[in-house]
Parts: sequence; C-alpha cells; structure tokens
Amino acid sequence: MKNLDILFLNPGDQVKTFQGLAKKHTPLSTPSWCMLLASSLRKYAEVAIYDANIQGWDAKKLLEDYSPKLVVIMVHGHNPTGSTENMPAALQSVNDLKKINKDVKIAVGGGHVSALPKRTLEECEADYTIQGEGLYTIKGLNDYLNGKLGLKDIPGLWYRSNGEIVKTFPAENVKDLDNDMGDYAFDLLPGVENYRSSEVHCLQNFQDSKMADQGFIDVRSPYVAIYTTLGCPYQCHFCMTNGIFGGQGSRGWSADSVLKWIDELYLKYNVKNIRLDDELFVLDNSRVNEICDRLIERNYDLNIYGYTALNSTRTKLLEKMYKAGFTWLSVGVEAGSEYVRKTQKGKFPIKSDIHATVKAIQDTGINVHANYMFGFQDDTIETMQQTLDLALDLNTEFVQMRYVNALPGAPMYDDFTDEQLPKDWNAYSQYSYEAQPLDTKYISGKDVLRFRDHAFQTYFSSEKYLNLVKSKFGEKCYNHMLIQPKVPLKRKLLEESKVA
Repeated sequence: MKNLDILFLNPGDQVKTFQGLAKKHTPLSTPSWCMLLASSLRKYAEVAIYDANIQGWDAKKLLEDYSPKLVVIMVHGHNPTGSTENMPAALQSVNDLKKINKDVKIAVGGGHVSALPKRTLEECEADYTIQGEGLYTIKGLNDYLNGKLGLKDIPGLWYRSNGEIVKTFPAENVKDLDNDMGDYAFDLLPGVENYRSSEVHCLQNFQDSKMADQGFIDVRSPYVAIYTTLGCPYQCHFCMTNGIFGGQGSRGWSADSVLKWIDELYLKYNVKNIRLDDELFVLDNSRVNEICDRLIERNYDLNIYGYTALNSTRTKLLEKMYKAGFTWLSVGVEAGSEYVRKTQKGKFPIKSDIHATVKAIQDTGINVHANYMFGFQDDTIETMQQTLDLALDLNTEFVQMRYVNALPGAPMYDDFTDEQLPKDWNAYSQYSYEAQPLDTKYISGKDVLRFRDHAFQTYFSSEKYLNLVKSKFGEKCYNHMLIQPKVPLKRKLLEESKVA
C-alpha cells in the first residue's frame, strides 16, 4: 500500500525481552491500541498496521512498501511492564527508520511515553511524542501534514522547535468510546492466525493438541486481545495503568460494542481464544451480567481470559461467567506478609478473604491465575518467603511471579532518584538478561531477583502443583510443566554477584 497517510507500527524484540521463553512459551498478542486507533482514524486517512513481532523488522522495506507520511509507534504491552520493556525496540525502530529516510515523520506514543514524553524525544530521533490516549493527537498530526492545522493547535503533542522541546495543551480522554473509538481494525492485522495466546490461557486444551512439540500452537491460535474498559478506579502505588489516562477512573464500551466485536471474532475470524485486557473486567456487575447473558444466548465455544479483583467476585456472577465462556480469571494476591500488605499504598485484598475467594472462583469451574510480587520496599527474605508460602498453599492453576518495578507512570516512580533507578529500559523487563529490581529497605535488588527466580522454580516444581496439573489438565500439560521451569533465564545481575 503506497503513499499511506498513517502507518501504525507495533514494535518488539521478543528474544531480547523474554530470552529463551520467546520461542514457544510467551504470547504473541494483538496490538490493541494500534487496532483501536487505526479503526477510528481510517475515516479521515489511509491507514495500515505493521506488527514487527509477526512480520519481522526491515526498516528499508517497510518505507518502500508503505511510503507513509506519518509513522505512529504505539508502545504498549499486555502486562504492567509491557510499555516500558518495549521501549528499547521502539527507540531502535525510530532510529532505523530515520537512518533510511531522515524526512519521514515519526510520532511515538503509549503508556511509558505519556509518562516521559520529553525524555523519550531526547532519547531518539522521533519528531513527536504523544501524551495521552492518542486519538485526537494523531488526528491533529494528520491534519497538520495535510496543511489543515498548526502544530501548536494539536492536543497532547511534544515536539522540537528552535532547538527546544516544547509541548502543546493536554488532550482530553475519549468520552464517547462507542462512537469515537468504537471498533477494532481486526482486518488490518497480518492475520489473527499468526497470534498466539499465553500458555496459561489454554492449559485446559493442551490434551487436545497435536503440536505439543511446537508449543501447542494449534490450540493457542488464533488469538486476539482487546479492551472492553479503559483505566482502573484504584491506584496501586506500583501500577502505571492510569498514567496514560491522567488519573484513576474507569470507562467502558457498551455491551452492544463488546458483543459486536466478539461476534466478528468468532463468526468471521474463527477466534475462540480471547483475552480481555481490562485492568478489572469484573467491576460493573450489571454490565458484566448483560455481556454474559448475551454470550450464553449465543452458545459460542469461547475460551475467555479476564481480570478481577479479589473483592469484586460474586458466586452467581462467576457461575454466569463460566457459562458464557470464561475459563480463566487473573487475580492480584501480591504479597503474603500481613505487615507488607498493610504498609503498601493502594488497595490490597484482606488476606483472610483470599482463600475463600479463590475457592469460590474455582468451584464454578473457572481457573485461577494468581499474581504475586517480590521486592516491596518493606520486603525481607522472610516476608518474601511468606508470599511464596501463600502461593504454595493456595496452589492455583497458574501463577505469575514478578518483582516490583518503579515504572514510569506509576506513583512509585517518583519515590526514587535517577541514581536509584535502572539506567537501561531493558532492565525493566521481568525476564530479560538485564533485569534489575530495586533494593528494598532491607535487602538488595540482587536478593530480590534471586528469590523471585527461586520462587518460580519452587512453585512449578512442587509435587502438589504438578499433581493438580495432571489431574485437571492431563498428561500432556503435566509433561510440559516438567520442562517449563528448566528453560534457562540468564541474569546479568546474578552473574555479577557471583564474580564479586
């Protein structure tokens, strides 16, 4: 497609971010924000989406094939660190494109960029950075490049002028999501069959797979990730979710819009594996009830993964969600130490309620993906062990074990000086070689990383967990879980400690 107005680029370097996990284990997720923005702006401009994770990266060929007036690089992710951990690939993409054609106009946006718009411009050769959701800023840039608007009249824009970096006025968030940003451009993707879910999303289907040696790709694809709400009503101190929206709060698309997307995915693209990337899908119970009722009427064979807070679950609603096709709910347990839980800023569930809530979810037939974090500022080796002990006791169908990051856009980021924070954005990736947790008040970042990796190995090697997997998901999944903890993760920080 030659002489394109806007090319949306989803950057990525899976191997750099995930090391040996990238080949088979990690997801290849659809670029939700590229799809939303492209769909909304196609009424004003010729648009396309290029996904480097699927289509590979060749800057010269990309410019030859598309000849875009404007390249918009949206740096988002499908986990809390996703935007920042994708920044190295985004910055490299900018510089590669400028090396081929210094005149091509490039704008960079996303959660990380919204938090650090000036610094992002200082770190690369992009012409513009976008602060905020991006819809009105990108539309304004398109008008500017067509001679209809001045740069200073574009909301949410940072750019260079007379050797200085300047900004315009803040962009408003999209108020009417259904009308102003109401569709996903599924048709502009390089084929939904090229995307794959995370392993956890499809563990229950591994026994039916005929491609176990290829990462169970036949049951993990096709796959699509979408939002049905934006933002979060809570503000955990360590979370950057609300940074791009300018503060806490949640807005959602109507049930009509959500059902329209799912109809299209299921009937047109044969997509059953759907991940709802909402920070908390189970929030507005009346809306969730309506969506589930209408999905039950359709009787689709869906495999839906979503997120909920432990204090948001209700048994009748959970039963309805299961009937509608929800097979996994991700919950934030976070910490096992009562002291650590009480000293953190943000909304933590009451520890005494965790067991009952997890059991209530499981009793409906929905699997639980529990999330734990190591390295809160009040953590010690002993308190982190309490977190691991809680995880082993709960023995949920899957866990995510992460170390605490001070992410750009999170309130916690402002608690630290530049000298205390990692110097390399690669260091914010949980699975990268450069991974670098912060020191807590009592132990070093090296201790945190070492314990996090130990906790991961301990959980997935525990006899109790492996027996659960075998009884619930079958022999193929059990055999896979015997292998997964053995995928090596090299850690520069721990290598340095051995040398020291």
